[in-house]
Amino acid sequence: MTDPKRATGRTTGLMLQAIGKAVENPGTEVEFIDHHEQNHAQLQLCKTKIELLAKTLNLDVSVDLRLKENIVDFGLFVKSNWVSPYAQRTPAEEKWNEIYGYYPAKRCDAERWEYFQQGFEAAQQ
Repeated sequence: MTDPKRATGRTTGLMLQAIGKAVENPGTEVEFIDHHEQNHAQLQLCKTKIELLAKTLNLDVSVDLRLKENIVDFGLFVKSNWVSPYAQRTPAEEKWNEIYGYYPAKRCDAERWEYFQQGFEAAQQ
């Protein structure tokens, strides 16, 4: 017998719900919990799908697959990296924007930003 609720979009809805909760609470991790048991491979697939959904919606979120505190189960955690456009910017961020035309997405430009920031701060001294 097949499950009549199979392939109805429940997992996608739960993914969107996790993204929504993370966006409502920037900087706070929200655990994605599916409607059925999942192994590491399935969670990795969900991670990829959540990242794709967030990219499609033009949202800056990070998705982290890691062991939970009990060191047996894996958990999938979604966090919004959104920063208010009215937030105070550092001089290094302002210089980056002047050069590249956008503020650094510290998750996407992580390595470049780290070197840029170190160089900028060294030049200021």
